[in-house]
Amino acid sequence: MLLVTPGETWWNSVYDAVTKVHSILCKADMEPNFDKLCDDLTTKRLQPLQKTFVKEYVAVMKPVCCGLDILQAETSVGSGFLLPKLTAMKAQLPALLNKQTANARLNIYAPLASCLLSAINSRFAVMLDSADAQLAAVVNPKFKLD
Repeated sequence: MLLVTPGETWWNSVYDAVTKVHSILCKADMEPNFDKLCDDLTTKRLQPLQKTFVKEYVAVMKPVCCGLDILQAETSVGSGFLLPKLTAMKAQLPALLNKQTANARLNIYAPLASCLLSAINSRFAVMLDSADAQLAAVVNPKFKLD
């Protein structure tokens, strides 16, 4: 398996790289292999807090990165996609903040989730209230029944 290397030309390459590390760390049988790789490369192993950092980063950034990936597609994306994707992001971020179980609660990235939600609300307030944007979403065949 190859690790993804972040690059300067693709905005979410850091997210993709961290997601790859998270996919390794969340498998109990793969985590020792990752630690061995760190040892072989004479790199410090990730501490438990750093592993929590990776897990929460992926959880908080996933709605935003996946939504933006869809919105920046070159084909088959129109203005009717904006409100449904924003609405999905606005629903997923508070859900992360409101999780009550100890292993699902955000300990490190709760402020980022709150800031992202606030930024979406303030940046796209005009679009969220726009009748034209709502109409574009409603008449889009992909979303009209949702």
